[in-house]
Amino acid sequence: MKTERDSDKAKSIHPEKNYIMPLDAFSGCGGRRSRQDPPQTASGARRLFPHKRAKTFIIPKHDFHPEDPPVPETYLLAPEFELADAQGYKVSLSTFRGRLNVLLVFNRGLVCPFCRRYLTQLRWDTPAFESRRTVILAVNPDRPDQVRSYWEREQLPFPGFADADHKVATLYGQKVDLFGKGRLPSIVLVDRKGRIRYRYDGSSAPDLPLNETLLYELDRINREPTGE
Repeated sequence: MKTERDSDKAKSIHPEKNYIMPLDAFSGCGGRRSRQDPPQTASGARRLFPHKRAKTFIIPKHDFHPEDPPVPETYLLAPEFELADAQGYKVSLSTFRGRLNVLLVFNRGLVCPFCRRYLTQLRWDTPAFESRRTVILAVNPDRPDQVRSYWEREQLPFPGFADADHKVATLYGQKVDLFGKGRLPSIVLVDRKGRIRYRYDGSSAPDLPLNETLLYELDRINREPTGE
């Protein structure tokens, strides 16, 4: 007997074969959000940032369940793209196909303090992502010289890319608030087969998923059989 939860889950998975969907289809696609997932609310995301007095990061504890939901047979394929990183080297999504998971971080811009803090948070947990066979790619709507300057100054351990014309952000359906907020942050997790497995579209600048949530999703993906 199908429940409302089963119906919601089915809506996030395209019933046909894997293929690249048109632009408007990428709003909330490919991501699984079930009862096993940690909270992903704006208030929870704010806990990423250090408390002013204690200067420590507060990560809430979650009651994880040992069982994982069944893996759907199909997921949306992530659109292919190619961008030059801060050092001028061209990188495409297909570079990592069959080798690594890819965490795509679509920022609002390097002038956004919440985006800068989130990049710092990702830097602290980069070893945890690498141990889960995952590379972080940060896509910024800034000029190449701005991205290069920021990456050189902050010495971030993962590549940053300039997407000043918003082509890749538009391809992945990054949302834009036309009433004052501008571009909103988007996080997309692509597995080693090039499939979108998780997506989070923030409703505001500080609305970003916890690193803990992303690592939990990666653990579930990496436990799956690798055979076709």
